[in-house]
Amino acid sequence: MQKKCKHCSSNLKKVLDLPSIPLANSFEKSAKKKYKLSLGICVKCKLFQQIHIPSKKDIFNLDYPYLTSKSQKNKIFFNKLKEKISLKKNQFIIDIGCNDGTFLKNFENKKYKHLGIDPSRIATNLAKKRGVKVYNDFFDLNSAKKILQKHGKADVIFSSNTLAHVENINQVLKGISLLLNQNGALYVQNIYLYDLIEKVYFDQIYHEHIFTYSIESLNNIFQKYGLYLSKVEFNDIQGGSFLAKFTKINKRKKTILNIIDREQKKSMLLKKNQFQFKNSINKKLKLFKNLINKKLKKNLIISGYGASAKCVMMINLLKLNTSHIKFIVDNTPKKQNKYIPGTDIPIISPKKFINKKSDICIIFTWNYAKEIINKTKKKVNWIILK
Repeated sequence: MQKKCKHCSSNLKKVLDLPSIPLANSFEKSAKKKYKLSLGICVKCKLFQQIHIPSKKDIFNLDYPYLTSKSQKNKIFFNKLKEKISLKKNQFIIDIGCNDGTFLKNFENKKYKHLGIDPSRIATNLAKKRGVKVYNDFFDLNSAKKILQKHGKADVIFSSNTLAHVENINQVLKGISLLLNQNGALYVQNIYLYDLIEKVYFDQIYHEHIFTYSIESLNNIFQKYGLYLSKVEFNDIQGGSFLAKFTKINKRKKTILNIIDREQKKSMLLKKNQFQFKNSINKKLKLFKNLINKKLKKNLIISGYGASAKCVMMINLLKLNTSHIKFIVDNTPKKQNKYIPGTDIPIISPKKFINKKSDICIIFTWNYAKEIINKTKKKVNWIILK
């Protein structure tokens, strides 16, 4: 257990205690080890973070199963996102946490230099097959030095839903600062803390999400490494995210200061806000459990869709097993024929789902609900759990 902030070593104020759950991507029946789940906020830099952090090798091993390209929604989003990034002919872009190269695929033609880096062997192997240049490694200051020596400085560095996962945030930011050209730009996309809190999307604060950022915490942390916020946009990805642009030019933007001012009124350092968040989580869990039990009393067969981290978190917090949910459907091959961590609930492919009996299917990956419903060729009553 850490009592100090992972960024600035100041004191942490505990915000939330949840029951222990398994790691969200340990898809084996024997994987029943559970880890404490507690959240805190730094009193100085305001970084919202996990208090109990498992080893990064346990969380993001070589066979980490998540693949960005499995979702059409992701492909469409990244295709739109490229239009927001200013990149000229022959300039160099780096994607930190590139996964299977879905975003970089937009830049892999000869007009642009590109490079991705990701610790997942499964994802990077797929990226290479698609013609994307990648390193299979964790990003930090040491890997940044190797990239700099071989490829030179980057004009654009991009990272989507990655900096929430890195425990050694200071080494990562040192590496980014080293690699980024003086006139370059850093783009960071991540879940936005205050959307998560206001919408009570607590199923996104599992162990793998070590940090959840506010704009205030971004501003406080990144500027120590000569990276200054120049623009922030909000979107509905993952229920509410931000796209933040950083440069090495320090210009205090009124729009950003206004966002920070609004955040401070909702700060999780305030006890009333902590209590309200805890109370909202408990109400939502009770509502979901009652909903499932009500359906079971009618002798309805319930299945689920999306063996995501959200699913693992929700199923374990609700203490569900095969007496509640018969199986979970997922389109990731590495998850199929395995089990939801901490349970006896099997994971099957969408193809097998067609011939399985199910009266109700609960969509746990609620951010992909529309896509799932549209592509599923089976008559079933859907429930979106969000």
